[in-house]
Amino acid sequence: MPRTPDRVARGQYLTEELLQCFVCHSERDWTKPGAPPIPATKGVGAVWLGKPWLVAANVTPTNETGIGRWTDDMLLRAIREGIGYDGRMLHPQMGYSSFRALPDDDAEAVVAYLRSLKPIRRSLPQTKIPEDESKDLDVPELLMAPVPLVTPHDVAQKAGTWLFSPTARATTLPDTRRRTQACSAVKTWSLAVSVRRPALT
Repeated sequence: MPRTPDRVARGQYLTEELLQCFVCHSERDWTKPGAPPIPATKGVGAVWLGKPWLVAANVTPTNETGIGRWTDDMLLRAIREGIGYDGRMLHPQMGYSSFRALPDDDAEAVVAYLRSLKPIRRSLPQTKIPEDESKDLDVPELLMAPVPLVTPHDVAQKAGTWLFSPTARATTLPDTRRRTQACSAVKTWSLAVSVRRPALT
């Protein structure tokens, strides 16, 4: 996909501000309020604090240890559908249940920005989801059609459905999953509403 300056700038805004990708895919400075990502490690990935089996991948465009050999479609599928380049189901911490609401042009902007990052070679282990957790994970829902832009009219018309119907259905689920389902519904709606905001400079 074309990597124009405007597309890369849009991708940077989405990746660093709205989606907060580098909160997971970077090392963080835990001595500062909010533990912000360390700029020099932007995109290099990290092992999840307290869960050594959960790893956020290196998303810099290095061929050896990052996304340099991934196709654009592989990246889009990982971001919005939760399927890794090798066909593995990704952990829900990746946020794909919310990111699937990203319109096609915004998802492509994120990919364009990731490809513009400085390639940093850093080898990390692969996530290995424990069996007792993996058996309770829902299979990611695939996108079978283009994801269009969300207009204010769409938001007003569908807000009730997006916010309340999934939440209501979640009340029929076991307690251990009810909160996750409800929160996912709210995050998905919030992303759809917020994603069209222009970057403020």
